[in-house]
Amino acid sequence: MAQDALTANEVAAVFGIPEFRVRKELERGVLPKRKLPRFTRTDVVYLRVEQELGLDIGVADRKRLYKLVAKAVAQPVEPEQVELGKRLVLKLGDQIREVAKRFDFAEWRSRLTIDPNILGGEPAFPGTRLAVRNVGGQLNRGVSRADLLEDYPYLTETDLDYALVYTQAHPRRGRPRARQATPR
Repeated sequence: MAQDALTANEVAAVFGIPEFRVRKELERGVLPKRKLPRFTRTDVVYLRVEQELGLDIGVADRKRLYKLVAKAVAQPVEPEQVELGKRLVLKLGDQIREVAKRFDFAEWRSRLTIDPNILGGEPAFPGTRLAVRNVGGQLNRGVSRADLLEDYPYLTETDLDYALVYTQAHPRRGRPRARQATPR
C-alpha cells in the first residue's frame, strides 16, 4: 500500500487540506488505523468532502460519512451521488474524479531514484543525478518553467508540478551539512 498511499504532508500539499485536520481524523478514529499513517484515495475523497461541507459535525457522524464515502468509492462504477438521508444527497462524482486525477502523485513519487550512492540518497529523477528538491526549489525561487524544461529536456510539465509539491511536502530537515575544506 505504501506506493498507492500518501503521507499527511503529501495530502496537504497535493490537495490543500490542512495537515492537522488529516492527522486529527486519524487520531479520532474516523479514518482506519494502519501500521504507517498513510492515506488512500478513499481517505482523501472523504477528507475533501468533509472539508467542503464546512460543517462542524461530531465524530460519530464523521465516521458514518466516511463509511458512506468508502462504500461509494469501492463500487465498480463509482456513483455520481450518495444519499445521506431522505432529502439530503451528496454529490461525490466530481470529488472522486478530482482525487483520482491528482492521486497519481503517489505513482510518480514511487518512480524517483533514492540511492545512497546517488546524491547521498536525495530523491532524484529516474536515470539522472538531478535532485527533485533542486527543481522544486528553483520553481519556488521564480525560475520559469520554460527555462527548466529547456535546461532539463527529459523533464515533463508533470515532473515540474510534482517537484514543487514534493518540495512542499518533504522539506529538508535538520541543520545544513558542514562544508569540508579542500586540502591544500
